[in-house]
Amino acid sequence: RTGRLWIGTFNGGLSCHEEGQFTCYRAEDGLGSSGVLDILEDKQGDLWVGTWNGLARFRDGKFTAFSTADGLKGQSVWTLCAASGGDIWIGTGSGLNRLHDGRFRSFTLRDGLPNNVVRKVYVDRDGELWIGTIGGGLCHFQDGKPVNYTTREGLADNKVRTIHQDRHGSLWIGTWGGLSRLRDGRLTSYTKRDGLPHDFVEVLFEDREGSLWIGTHGGGLARLRDGKFSIYTTKEGLVDNLAKCVFESRDGSL
Repeated sequence: RTGRLWIGTFNGGLSCHEEGQFTCYRAEDGLGSSGVLDILEDKQGDLWVGTWNGLARFRDGKFTAFSTADGLKGQSVWTLCAASGGDIWIGTGSGLNRLHDGRFRSFTLRDGLPNNVVRKVYVDRDGELWIGTIGGGLCHFQDGKPVNYTTREGLADNKVRTIHQDRHGSLWIGTWGGLSRLRDGRLTSYTKRDGLPHDFVEVLFEDREGSLWIGTHGGGLARLRDGKFSIYTTKEGLVDNLAKCVFESRDGSL
């Protein structure tokens, strides 16, 4: 909200770009690890950083680190998501965590989670929580009870990488084995046989015109519009066919 740009790196820590200058923060500055996996800014303006070795909060110029000793379930923090009430959901390699009023509560296989490796946490427009796991498919808690979607229900693959809800309310799930759409409780899946350039989906992004962009792990970028895929690879000028992030600027550039 202050206009600063935060950049998480694989092993060089966290960098802040402000007024043309970079300030770098690493494990010795309170990050827990110099490998950054996810970044989230909450309603209070605090910055939360998921790393290979715990969670860190940046407030008033200082980092506070949280680990398993503080109640966090799992050290590798893969994904962060803020809920409307101010809670923060944290997906790790050992389960799901909810941070509420400064305290962690964990959810694992014992609580109905289909797999403890949580790769993506997503809160939809209705405030419903969706959990993408590596091996257990998609999980949705309804009235406190888990509802699981796997290949048995039509999910493309049980390894979920990313989740996105489009403007029409459909939930799109990117997996290691294809793309799935959940609408009215039914799953429809798309793979290379349907025009997807690669079955490993890394990222999903909906642009202002309503097109869904799909970044893949080796097949380049795809645009799904009016039920048809358009493919963009290095042949069309893409720098590399591994697309991990998509962003649309104010002028409509992608």
